[in-house]
Amino acid sequence: MGLDSVQFTERRLRDFIDPDHLLSRIDRQLDFSKLVAPLESRYCRDHGRPAVHPEVMVRALLICSLYNIAPFRRLCSAISENIAFRWSCFLTIDDPVFDQPTISYFIERIGRDGFAETFHGLNQELLRLGLLSPELYADGSRVKASVSCHHLSPSGLAVEEFKEQAVEENGLFIVRDSEPEGNGVEQKRAGYFQDSKGRLKLSPVDTDARWGQKGHTKLSFLSYLENVISDINGFIMARKVNHSSEGEWKVVPQLLEQLPVAPVSLAADTAYNAGRLRQLPDERGITAHIPIHPNQESNMVAKGGFAYCGDHLVCPEGKQLRRSRPCPWSGPGGDGKASPRNPPAWRSPASAGSTPAAGHRPVPGSTLALS
Repeated sequence: MGLDSVQFTERRLRDFIDPDHLLSRIDRQLDFSKLVAPLESRYCRDHGRPAVHPEVMVRALLICSLYNIAPFRRLCSAISENIAFRWSCFLTIDDPVFDQPTISYFIERIGRDGFAETFHGLNQELLRLGLLSPELYADGSRVKASVSCHHLSPSGLAVEEFKEQAVEENGLFIVRDSEPEGNGVEQKRAGYFQDSKGRLKLSPVDTDARWGQKGHTKLSFLSYLENVISDINGFIMARKVNHSSEGEWKVVPQLLEQLPVAPVSLAADTAYNAGRLRQLPDERGITAHIPIHPNQESNMVAKGGFAYCGDHLVCPEGKQLRRSRPCPWSGPGGDGKASPRNPPAWRSPASAGSTPAAGHRPVPGSTLALS
């Protein structure tokens, strides 16, 4: 019997798949009908040719994510060759597999709102199954934009001249000029810049792609910044795409509002060590596990010999000063009295009813400032 000979069998496609296969377990536990229910309104039942059911597309995109298969053309090929993938997408061994444009049309049809609804439904299903943990961590990744960086040179204008000609719109600096063509008609052009000095020019195709640098030694490139909050099991519970020129920590308050569970702890790397962000978990009763950058730590040691130890200060007398309310810092020390040498440089702008003076540095987890 040759490899290309036609073979017949009475067994179902499911019979060839291990019951402990990942896709089999997902199919038994996850209710896909709830995930795709909001998407059915985006299809017309009376006009046009019959479309591939949205549940099939969601299952295909789930396979794409679980097995890291890209691009979509390769995904379609993998579904065609893999029995488990075919079974998960409701395809028999003889059914033709949809092509790459079908997936692209599906993504365009449901749009950003459709993906948000599906993402929310998936989290609700995971919550129902008891798979989500309140122990979370935040992270961000720069996603390279599909735009060309060639010919994106600085404006060539002096800084003062650029400021006179540029118009600020939606956080961008736009310089408009005209250039005569061969027929004598002037062609209006616009240059988009990320900075107020005209040095960082953006692609007119996608002005949301901003210049961002990952680390101090890597080259800068046009990208987006994708921020996520995941639990300890790796399930992404909240996500948001922002401009790569923005700080990673700035979107965390918005991500916390999207969570389907009440967080108990939040871990992150040094990109999230801003003092204003450290104050947020404390106000919400969330235990923060965010390391201190060495430069930040050295700046948070008071001049009077006080040492910063993460959640408390140690004065030269050896007493621990911890935050308490309403007094900003007090030293329990067994006697409930404040340290005899309270750091004169530490003060609470909130209690003073004023903003920190110039040169003050925020202290993680509190509203105190260090001059």
